[in-house]
Amino acid sequence: FWKKLVHAEEYTVHLTATSSTQKLFVQHTYSDSVYVSGSDGLPFYYYIVAERADMPKLIVENYA
Repeated sequence: FWKKLVHAEEYTVHLTATSSTQKLFVQHTYSDSVYVSGSDGLPFYYYIVAERADMPKLIVENYA
């Protein structure tokens, strides 16, 4: 599902720790997976924003 819906190079991962001792980071990514380290088995929040592959690229216009 993910591989066909988004461009593999066009996404951002946001990580939020639920404990002050967590030092979360993205260890590596593949076209359909994101591997997070530093959670030490504790829960954490994540949010992924991606560019859709089935839609035309958004063109941003600046009005000055």
